[in-house]
Amino acid sequence: MTQGMLGLMTILTSIILPKKMGPEGYGYYQEFAFYLSLINVLGFGLNDGLPLVYAGAEKDEQHIGLLAVAIKIHLIILSVITIAVMTFSIFFLKGEKSYIFSMLAINIIPTVVIYIFIGIFLSENKSILYNISNLFMRGITCVGIILLLALDLVEYRNLVFVSTFGTVIMMLVLGYMEKAYLLGEENDWREGVKEHKKLCIAGIKVMTSTVLMGLVPACGRIAIEYFGNIHEYGIYAFYISLLSVILAFSSAVGIVLFPILRNSKKENLTKNYQLASYLYIVVVGTAFFFFKLMCWLINKYMPEYLEGISYFSLLFMSCYPLGKIHMVITPYYKTYRMEDSLLRINFFIFIIELIMTIVVYLLFKKVYFVAWITAVFCMIYYWTMRCNLPSEFKNKDDVVDLYIPIAFVIMETLFNGIGYYVFYGFFYIGVCIYAYKKFKCN
Repeated sequence: MTQGMLGLMTILTSIILPKKMGPEGYGYYQEFAFYLSLINVLGFGLNDGLPLVYAGAEKDEQHIGLLAVAIKIHLIILSVITIAVMTFSIFFLKGEKSYIFSMLAINIIPTVVIYIFIGIFLSENKSILYNISNLFMRGITCVGIILLLALDLVEYRNLVFVSTFGTVIMMLVLGYMEKAYLLGEENDWREGVKEHKKLCIAGIKVMTSTVLMGLVPACGRIAIEYFGNIHEYGIYAFYISLLSVILAFSSAVGIVLFPILRNSKKENLTKNYQLASYLYIVVVGTAFFFFKLMCWLINKYMPEYLEGISYFSLLFMSCYPLGKIHMVITPYYKTYRMEDSLLRINFFIFIIELIMTIVVYLLFKKVYFVAWITAVFCMIYYWTMRCNLPSEFKNKDDVVDLYIPIAFVIMETLFNGIGYYVFYGFFYIGVCIYAYKKFKCN
């Protein structure tokens, strides 16, 4: 149900809204959404530290009391940051930038609090509550967008308001569900400060890695936003948003997979890795069958975005290795407590890709080359992450799944219509059979 709601939200935000708003209005909305996705950094690792430290732990009064103090300390920190960002947006920014950052300031506390409660759910192995929370939050946003469409009030400021309203409601609902952490008996504040510090230290590397992981495919957005114009940015953001359903699906599965792996026996970890890899090939590999249909819909109903159709296949290809990193590989890095390696890889890939993207865009002034750099670095990113897994995984995976995105780009370039589906279909079925036989053999 959660993934179904996510699919509906993707249709609304990635297909219907761009058509209604046009590239410029959609560009402003995507700019807000991009910065909103980075607010997790203000958790300072607290929400990521919770499942790392407390995964599988029983909830008792001592546990609740310490976390209650740690959360209150963090709320004080967030309040100071909110005031600072709001002041900066009012006095130092102008026009649309001022509005966007003012609304981002309002979103800081509810967004980070939601992340903290999700961390609590995962630490207590309450994956069902995590999914219900996601379903509820996305449901509120979908209803708000549908109302705006029905009333013909689709304007980016209204969408930002709807998004903010949904986030605040979600914070209140989660706060009620876990009110013991807000209203329960507190421990000594000095112990709470130590607990806050311990959780932040445990999660800061994972938090930084998560943010950098989200920035790897967004290097092009950063370069175009700062060196291009809002029209160009809106078109690029539209094509990136079309991939969000795959990345959001794989990320959601990866988040739920981590606590399951933490509670698994060590001898089952390699088998589970093979199973997850095989299922990923079967499920996500099918997404490439819809590419030509998406191109046809854009050509017929959204001609204002045709300018970016030339690089769409490169971006679509990129979501395949990124999705596997989110869904399969990252949970294993966290399970084996490889936060240092995770941070190091994400940092260097992001910095090098960002520099290369900016240089290429400034040299050629063509978004096509930005998409090309993104595709190449996503493949390098996947290969690096895979090669740094523990030694017991070296012979338990196969690079055959990397052939799927490469074959997709080649066949999409060479064939049109039925020819594409026939050639890619045969190749895809062959890869699935090969992967299944290898999984079964092992």
